[in-house]
Order: sequence, then C-alpha cells, then structure tokens
Amino acid sequence: MSNPIPQPNVPLPPLPQSSSGAGNAAEPMPQTGAVPQPNQPLDEMPMPAPQTQQPSQFDFQNAQNLQQFEAPVAPNYQQPQQDVSQFAMQDSAQYASQPMMEDPQQFVAPQQPVMQEPAYAAAPVQNYQPQPNALPANARPVGQLNTNRSLVKWILLGFITLGIYDIVIMTGATDALNTIASRYDGKKTMHYCLLYFLVGPITFGIGTLVWFHKMSDRVGNELQRRGYQPPEITATTFWLFNALPSFFEIPVLIGAFFVPFLFVVDLALYALQLVYMYKYLDAMNTLCADYNMRG
Repeated sequence: MSNPIPQPNVPLPPLPQSSSGAGNAAEPMPQTGAVPQPNQPLDEMPMPAPQTQQPSQFDFQNAQNLQQFEAPVAPNYQQPQQDVSQFAMQDSAQYASQPMMEDPQQFVAPQQPVMQEPAYAAAPVQNYQPQPNALPANARPVGQLNTNRSLVKWILLGFITLGIYDIVIMTGATDALNTIASRYDGKKTMHYCLLYFLVGPITFGIGTLVWFHKMSDRVGNELQRRGYQPPEITATTFWLFNALPSFFEIPVLIGAFFVPFLFVVDLALYALQLVYMYKYLDAMNTLCADYNMRG
C-alpha cells in the first residue's frame, strides 16, 4: 500500500451567520448597476459594472499556510568580476607602439638568411702543364728511370766514344719505353743493339726505317694516353726531320766536293736530324718523369 499524501492543516473558515440569528435563510445578494428595461435598444443598454471580490479572511490564511510548502530558492552565486581594465591598458599600449600599416598588401614576409659558402683563395699555378689522363690505381713505378738525356751529351760523348755512347742511350731509351707502355698497349720494341748490329745491315737500312717509324709512333701514343696534347713526337716527325733529310744527305755530300756551297746544304740536313733527336730525347725524358711520379 502506498503512503497517503499529507494534506496541509488548513483551518476551515466559519460559516457566516445572519444578524437576526434565525435559521439558515440566505440573505439576498446585492445587485450592482442598472437593470435593463424591456424594449430598450441594445446600444443604449447600460453596461454592468465589474464586480470586485474583496479578499476574505480565508484567503489570507491560505496564503500564509501555503508559504510553508514553497520550494526553497537557490542562492544566486555571482562570479567575481575581474578587473580587465589593467589588461586592456597593457594591450592598447602594446599595439599603440607598433606602426600601423595603411595597406595590408604592403606586408612583406621575412626573408630567410642565405647561407654563403666561404670563399677560398685559389692557389697560384706555377709551370702549368696539361693534366694527364687518369691511370689505374694499381699502376706503380717499378723503379726510377733516367730523365737526364741531353742532345749536347749525345753529340759530344758520341763523337768522343766513336758512337758507343749513342748506342747506350738508345738502348736505355728502348728498355724504358717497354717498361712504361707495354702494360697498356701490349707491344714490345726490338732491342736497339739487335737492330744496329744485325737487322739494319741485313735489310740494307730498311729495317732501321721501320723500327724508328714504329718506335716514334709508340712514344706519341703513350704521350697522348697520359694527357700530353699534342705529343712532342710522332711517326710524321720521324719522316720529316730524320728519314727525308737522310735520303738527300749522301748525294749532297758527294756533290759538295764539286760545289762547295753544297756543304752548307749538307749541314742543314744534318741539323734537321738533330732536331728529331732532340725531340725524341725530350719526349723520353717526359715519359720517364711521368712514370716515376705516377707509374
């Protein structure tokens, strides 16, 4: 069973009693306002005055008793207001110190700093020579080769030793050429002593021409491979400065006995052969120096 709802303890008002105190006869209600007459137009009828009900003792007692059952009102907690005037003054002072931009398009994004490489002073270049081509890393000189061949010693010592010094120089140059170039071109030049004492006389000098032609061409190719452009000596150099002058040297020498002026021509032809020998010895010194340094 559910508990009954408690009813407020409201006292009932006493019943009104007549002044005469006789019985329960009801007194007539007072009428207010005019009473409409029959056959009277509607617009002329008087409007009844509004009736106002006077509060009774019952109403005041009900109001006092009902106040005991009203819900309690929640307290009105108000958040304390912060004084923002100080912060507003600081912000206004901060923005006032910054210049105002008339046109927003004038804003330029900050540029990133550009890192510049430090400038290095170039080392002075002395005695510039063409850079040789790259060689294999495993190429190492077997030994130090001779680099002091000279045309003056070729002439003087050759004359004093009756040509023996010239044979020694040419033999050493042939061996040096084979040491330098054989690992790259797979060729081998004939020993000079074998050419001088055997092949040349048997072939009536033709073998000598072929030998000098191939040897000069091989020296020029090795110079090119090591980066020396143009090479100091080639096969063409041999034919222009050695072979052709030697063809005319003997006939001119014979004619000089009849025409003394031809002695000058013979000396010029011999000078051309010395030019070739100078080029050959200098080219071999260059090859040997490069080999001693890089292999």
